[in-house]
Amino acid sequence: MPLLDLSLVTQTLINLISAHVTNSEAWNKANKLEVEPLPADKLDGDNTLGLYLYHAVEETTGKHTYIPGVSDVPIRYTPLGLNLYYMLTAHSDLDKGGVYREQLMMGLAMKALHDHPLINDDTEVNGTQVMPALLRGNDNAFRIGMVPVKVDDAVSYWMAGSNAQRLAAYYHVSVIKLEPQQPSIRAGRVLTYNIFVLPSDAPRVDTTTNVISFTIPGEASPRSLELRPAQVTYDQGFEVVGSAFTGNNVYLQIRRTDWAAPVAVDASWNLAITASRITATVRATAAGTTVLPGLYAASVRVERWRTVPSGTRSVETSSNETPFAIAPRITSISAIDAQGRFTITGDTFEHADLPPESVSVFVGAARLMPGTAGSLDPGEFAVTGSTTIAARLPAGLTPGEALSLRLIIGGAKSAPQWVVAV
Repeated sequence: MPLLDLSLVTQTLINLISAHVTNSEAWNKANKLEVEPLPADKLDGDNTLGLYLYHAVEETTGKHTYIPGVSDVPIRYTPLGLNLYYMLTAHSDLDKGGVYREQLMMGLAMKALHDHPLINDDTEVNGTQVMPALLRGNDNAFRIGMVPVKVDDAVSYWMAGSNAQRLAAYYHVSVIKLEPQQPSIRAGRVLTYNIFVLPSDAPRVDTTTNVISFTIPGEASPRSLELRPAQVTYDQGFEVVGSAFTGNNVYLQIRRTDWAAPVAVDASWNLAITASRITATVRATAAGTTVLPGLYAASVRVERWRTVPSGTRSVETSSNETPFAIAPRITSISAIDAQGRFTITGDTFEHADLPPESVSVFVGAARLMPGTAGSLDPGEFAVTGSTTIAARLPAGLTPGEALSLRLIIGGAKSAPQWVVAV
C-alpha cells in the first residue's frame, strides 16, 4: 500500500541498524547506541550513527509505456514511485579511540544493511520487528542496495561543507510508492459472479448469499445485511441461487482452492432444493472432509435418468463454480482486564491444515501481531487452541472507545464484533 510519510522508511532502516548493532557480539552492551536521521555535521555523542536521507528521484521504469485502460487514468490517481538515497556515517566524541569506535559502528551498520536487502512485514532482528506498525499489514516492501560511489565522487560530497572528509557509505532504497489521490467516486458493487453460457438443461449458479445480523454499539436494534457472495460461519445457513436445479438427484458441491476436486456435502448440511435455490447449513465436515475457515467455491451437480433402447442411463451435468466464504465463528469475547487482555472463543482457529500465518486479528484499524501466550505485549495475540485466542489491546487507545474486532482466517472474515477499550 502506498504511503505519504517518508520518515517511516527512515525509521524502518534506523530500527534495523539499531537492533542489529546492539545485538552483535562485537558491540559492548554497556555502550548506548544512538542512530539519528541527521547529516554528519549534526551528530554528537560517543556512540552515534547517522542515516541521512539526502536525495530522492522518481522511479520512471515503465512510466512512459502506454497501457490501454491503465495509462488513461489521470496521473494523480496513480502512486508516485521513488528511489531514496541515504548517507551512513558514524560519530564519536571520545578523545582516545574515537576513530576506532566510529569504524566499528560503521562496519556493524553496513553488515545490518547487507544482511537484510529486502524489508517487509516479516523482517525481524533478534525478535524485534523492523517495520513500524503504520507500515505493517499493507504489503509495503522495499529493497536496500549499497551505491558503489567512486573515491573521487565521495570526496565531492564533503567539499561543500566546512567539516573534514569522514568515512561514509551510500545506500539506495527502492521502490517507495507515495499514496495517490483517492477518486471521489467508486465503481458500484458487483452482485453477481461467474455467469457462463451453458446448455439449456444444465444447472447454472449465479451467486451465493446469506444474511447476517449485528448490533452497532450505541444502537438498540440490530441491523441486517445481505452478503453476496455469502460469508457464512458454522451452523448458519446460506443459499445458492441459479437455475435448472432439477433432476433425479441434485448435489451441492464445495471446493477449497487446495482441494483436488469438489466434495458433495452430506445430509448434515440440511439441504432444501428448489429449481432455482439450494439452502444449506454449513458444518465442520462435509462427507468426512474437514471444512476449515477460508475461501470456497460452490457448484451444483445434477443427475438425470434417461431411457434408452438398452435400458436406463444416468446423465450427470455440473454447473459453473461461484465463490463463498466460510468465516471463523466467534461465540464470545471475554471481559477486558485492566491490562487490555481478553480471550476470543469460537472455532476453528487452529488445525494441522491451517498455517498459523493465515490467522489475523484486527482491533479497529490496528493489526495485532503474533505473540507468546501468557506474556503478550500490547497489540499482540496468540492462538491458544482450536477454540480460543488470547489477545491484548494496542497501546494508546481512548478508554471507553468502541472498536471493531475482526478475525480473518484463510481470507475469510468473521461477522462484526466490537470491544471497548479500557
